[in-house]
Amino acid sequence: MTEIVPETASCDAEMANFCAMLATWFDGLSVFIAVTKGEWSHASTGHHLMAQRLRKETLRLRRDAEALSVRLRMRAADQGACS
Repeated sequence: MTEIVPETASCDAEMANFCAMLATWFDGLSVFIAVTKGEWSHASTGHHLMAQRLRKETLRLRRDAEALSVRLRMRAADQGACS
């Protein structure tokens, strides 16, 4: 069994905060895509489909970042770094 080093727990907590920030950024990006897509009355169907796919992938990345943030927070808490 490996010894838990306080720096590792601290890094996990910092990474969890970073992932939470990324999740928020991805959420904002997906809203931006949705709003700007509505303004593209002149855009082709292909462009609309690309924007739709980009928004879908951005939301997936947001969910992944949120899940990673939760896992890292739990691991850091188990290691005693998070309050």
